[in-house]
Amino acid sequence: MTSTYADVIAGLHVRFATVTALKTLFVGEPESLAGWELPGLYSRLISRTEEWHGQVSATRYRTLHRVCVLWQDNAQAETDIIALADSVPAAVWAARQLGLTDALVTSFDGEAGFVVDLGVRSIDFYSEVLVKP
Repeated sequence: MTSTYADVIAGLHVRFATVTALKTLFVGEPESLAGWELPGLYSRLISRTEEWHGQVSATRYRTLHRVCVLWQDNAQAETDIIALADSVPAAVWAARQLGLTDALVTSFDGEAGFVVDLGVRSIDFYSEVLVKP
């Protein structure tokens, strides 16, 4: 049976759970971070693309994984971001198949920024996962 997006996101979050600095993991975009222990990460689907290679189809999922750190002290926020800039991708690359037999993380990139309405410093990571039957 071919893996679904639910399988992919579950596999990604298993990998994120290995990053001990991340205190909160959430699937979907939260309305607020009230009650969150930071640093935290939330994930939401960006796109789903079906590709055909001859007679074989594959599905590519692109997902945003936003890491949020408290933005009250600029120096501390930057220290937290620096630590997570390498540890989050390393967790994913350590198990690119996400525990699935038909999926593979093909890219994982990010850019730092601020989410002013949430009051956090952030890194927006983007994963692409290819699922082939």
